[in-house]
Amino acid sequence: QLADFPLYEEIRTNDDFPDEQILTTEPEPIWEMYFDGSKSTAGAGIGILFITPEREMIPYSLKLNFSCTHNMAEYEALIQGLKMLLKFKVQR
Repeated sequence: QLADFPLYEEIRTNDDFPDEQILTTEPEPIWEMYFDGSKSTAGAGIGILFITPEREMIPYSLKLNFSCTHNMAEYEALIQGLKMLLKFKVQR
């Protein structure tokens, strides 16, 4: 126990931390992308939502004109979303 080892002399510590602002960082604004793909007997489609660094929401939905599985629709949503980000020239 700590009580068994008392300190008999005063220990001074330096609480100054002159570079305190170095440890604080501001998060860089980034684009966010959310996507989903779906397939039913009526057809297949994808939905994509972009959120800009200014928090503006940009939704897209596309109908797929080819036969696919549910997983293929999910991947197509990802691929189309990434292509759109390249077209927007998004870097982060």
